[in-house]
Amino acid sequence: MPGMIHRFSIPLLLCTLFAGCEESADLPHASMGIMVGEVTPTSAHVQVRICATEGLVGRDVAGLEGVVQFSLEGGVESMIKNVKATAEFDYIARASFTGLEPATSYSCNAIIATG
Repeated sequence: MPGMIHRFSIPLLLCTLFAGCEESADLPHASMGIMVGEVTPTSAHVQVRICATEGLVGRDVAGLEGVVQFSLEGGVESMIKNVKATAEFDYIARASFTGLEPATSYSCNAIIATG
């Protein structure tokens, strides 16, 4: 994926954020972290909002268009989904993973890129 890249990881069922690279003002940010929702025994939704800044600037966090590559590891096979983040959806990239194995730990990584 071209442009600036930033990596994030989240243990899917534990819902904790781990930043996988050094912070830089030039990189896109996921200021709100990776969010996981609507988790069932066989599915989960993950999302990231790509931000131009690490925090608030004038009571706002400016969004940034780009692509998020979500990769899910655990269970029998790994899954990868590339999702665009556009102004139309407030710079949020959302992916749904289905066909998961119940009672199995998964780890979801997100690589965000602009350009």
